[in-house]
Amino acid sequence: MQDYGIDEYQQTVQRVCKECGQRYTIGKYLENSPLYFGPPWKYRAGCETYCLACWLCVGPNDFPSAANDNPQSVSETSSLSDPMLSEDNLHLNALGGDWSYDKAYEPLMQGNLLVAFRSLLDNGANLVAMPIARVNVENTIVFPGPVTFYPPGFVDLEKLNLIPNDEQSRSLAEHSSAASGITLDVLERHPLVVIPCRFDWEKFSKSSHRGHLEFIRELSEEIDRSCLDFVRYNTCRLEPIDDLPAHAGQIATNHMMAGALLYSGALRKARIIGGAVFTHYLTRGLGLPLTQLEWDSFPMDGTTGQIARQALSLYASLLESDNPTARFMQALSLLEFLAYPDEYKKFEEVKKVIARYIAQDPNEYRRLLDRFFELTGKKDPDTGRIIGYRTKVVHMGERIERLVPDREVRKNLFLELDGYIRPVIDHLIAHSEMTFEEYLKIRDSLRPF
Repeated sequence: MQDYGIDEYQQTVQRVCKECGQRYTIGKYLENSPLYFGPPWKYRAGCETYCLACWLCVGPNDFPSAANDNPQSVSETSSLSDPMLSEDNLHLNALGGDWSYDKAYEPLMQGNLLVAFRSLLDNGANLVAMPIARVNVENTIVFPGPVTFYPPGFVDLEKLNLIPNDEQSRSLAEHSSAASGITLDVLERHPLVVIPCRFDWEKFSKSSHRGHLEFIRELSEEIDRSCLDFVRYNTCRLEPIDDLPAHAGQIATNHMMAGALLYSGALRKARIIGGAVFTHYLTRGLGLPLTQLEWDSFPMDGTTGQIARQALSLYASLLESDNPTARFMQALSLLEFLAYPDEYKKFEEVKKVIARYIAQDPNEYRRLLDRFFELTGKKDPDTGRIIGYRTKVVHMGERIERLVPDREVRKNLFLELDGYIRPVIDHLIAHSEMTFEEYLKIRDSLRPF
């Protein structure tokens, strides 16, 4: 068990959560929920003051003060190199655990965000509305969080009391956002994704332009983690990739720019931030026709569910890779993660785990082991010449395009890899309420050929 630099005494000390008053020990969380101590949740920074539930904003208080006291939030005098806000300040589960799809859906169907999110805004929540390109939204779509997608022009943004950016402003951050061209008109011409969240508005208003760009990226990543990674997984395959959506914040009218409208529930006003956030924009295909997915199909919040979400994130990165060789290497790395999420193992051990998810009989199991050997480090038994794809790529400078020159054969190779990845992710999601220790017992029972 990794101790994250916390000695045995500190692990056993009885503590009282500053937010909810619950008694807890760090050691118990290290034992049962170790993944939360590292990124993206970074509980290590707050484990001496807050219980894990309050740190994750799912404790007994809907809007805990932990976010405002979070030691990872930026100071009042953040420099250009400082990120604006830690992602721990975002609160994408503001409705609380007692909200169901049926309860959330009806009010969120309205184009008036002040009415749709009234209960949250009255309790101090803020709203973020981000444009998103390469997504076709015909009707309002609601995912857990709630993360809500609206068709272009459906949301009445005029009611949000937007304070326009002034190009003549002496504030470099405001001037830069104005220069990005992200305006109310641009937002109205794109589908919007809206999320309730928590962040310190005063610190936001004093942040640098670089901090604003980092915040847009963090918000976009939160939307990926909350729903879009799962949507990509359900809709897209490694070949073809024509229906991939853009990242939340990206716009179709200027591929260099991304932005977000931020609304303060306390101050009842909105601002727009924007700039060159992302390094690339997808151009192949027409994008994603977005449809409603059942909420209970999303990964749950057990340790296994957190591993599944990380796997979905890695799969999303794999989908967006435009280099066949890099995509091949990422696919093998994802298989390594799926087999052993918490440690590195040689592919000789990885393939034995992956094959058990797929094989239906001993013969197929042995065939899969041989195939994985061909994809990685196999040698010709007669000549001793290396013919394994990964070894030739990593150690001999080869490219998949040269090893598999036929485009159709190469497409089938990636579909084959997709067929190895998906059974494992599907199985993780199906057991996502479990701790990983519980899940390993289930995995160990899979066809032990």
